[in-house]
Amino acid sequence: MKRLLLEITGVLLLTGVVAGVARGGSPAEVRAWSCAILPSEARHLTDPVSGAKVVFVTTNSARDVNLYFHQRSWLSDGSLLLFFSDRTGRNELFGYLEATGELVRLTPPDSPSPGAVTAARQGNRIYLTRGKQILAWDVTVHLKPSSEVRVAERVLATLDRTPSELTESCDGRFLATQVGRADKSPGREVLLVDTRTGAVSSAFQVPYNISHLQFSRTQPDLIMYAHNYGTDYAPTDSGAERHCRMWLANVRTHVTWPLHWQAPGELNTHECWWVGDQITFCGGYKKGWSPVRVLDLHTGLIRVIGEGAYWENATPAELAKVNWWHASGDYQGRWVAADNWHGIIALFDARTAQRRILTVGHRTYGHGVHPHVGWNHLGGEVVFASNRFGNPDVCVAYIPKDWR
Repeated sequence: MKRLLLEITGVLLLTGVVAGVARGGSPAEVRAWSCAILPSEARHLTDPVSGAKVVFVTTNSARDVNLYFHQRSWLSDGSLLLFFSDRTGRNELFGYLEATGELVRLTPPDSPSPGAVTAARQGNRIYLTRGKQILAWDVTVHLKPSSEVRVAERVLATLDRTPSELTESCDGRFLATQVGRADKSPGREVLLVDTRTGAVSSAFQVPYNISHLQFSRTQPDLIMYAHNYGTDYAPTDSGAERHCRMWLANVRTHVTWPLHWQAPGELNTHECWWVGDQITFCGGYKKGWSPVRVLDLHTGLIRVIGEGAYWENATPAELAKVNWWHASGDYQGRWVAADNWHGIIALFDARTAQRRILTVGHRTYGHGVHPHVGWNHLGGEVVFASNRFGNPDVCVAYIPKDWR
């Protein structure tokens, strides 16, 4: 495993355009606008279990949901939280000004809705897909004398196939997205877009469907993705195809390899990069049993950081209260957060694996969107979707200071 990690390090060299794949956008093609500022609708609560501060960023009757749990949801300076809302009659990108509580309509009324979205690691920039385009939005936020948010849009690249998913390399040089294969054969191709020039390159191709595309937080050449089998449980039939949900790919060498072959009946789901070349994911060895586990690329060892539970004759609803579905670690290496089917958000201490329930009551078992809990990269805050008031709202919970 150590040798594999050494082989995937290095400097990306894929800066040329692959013929027939796409074209880059010109840096001169800039469109700018001022965003509509909406009054705050925030509702502040204290969680009855932990005493943590919980802010319902949205309380509108619309469907308001946060970005996916492994995406960067805040601008790099923490001023603006990104989320999707259908309050205008279509799904648009909105923002929450944490300093004032005001909401920001980021998508212009005359522009198509974006697809995949992620905030950049450096600079107040948003990357997004729109149709076959890859876009960069540079965002300027002013709070005095009154709130003003401006966006300058640049088309980085226009692809010949419709992209889905978007992830930024840890050095900020590339975006990766997935498309159908050019030869129409089964499977997917992952493309790289140079964030400076818009040049497009092919990273790798596979003969199967994939999801959860994520660049490593530390290795600029390394991507993790999920092999989609239609189920996250490995088959128990000895004659069935072996399952490996979690795969790695080196975008410089175009090589892919399996990360963890699942045992018969084993669940692996919702993997996410963490600090120190570690990966969090959920899953156990019996139906309904799903602790939070951590895989260390340096050693190949897997440990349990978030305990789950299983007992015979338990109902699915009972098991769902004490097991986990999505997990993501903070950017400082202090905590792993996890959510479950009952809308419980828990934190697990990176040093001791101690569980602390952060907030509860954000979903009814079997109903409502999943919380998809993700982190503010500056630390101390998590974002998730809550169904507490009958429809999806965006929530931010603050870790109590005496926990830190």
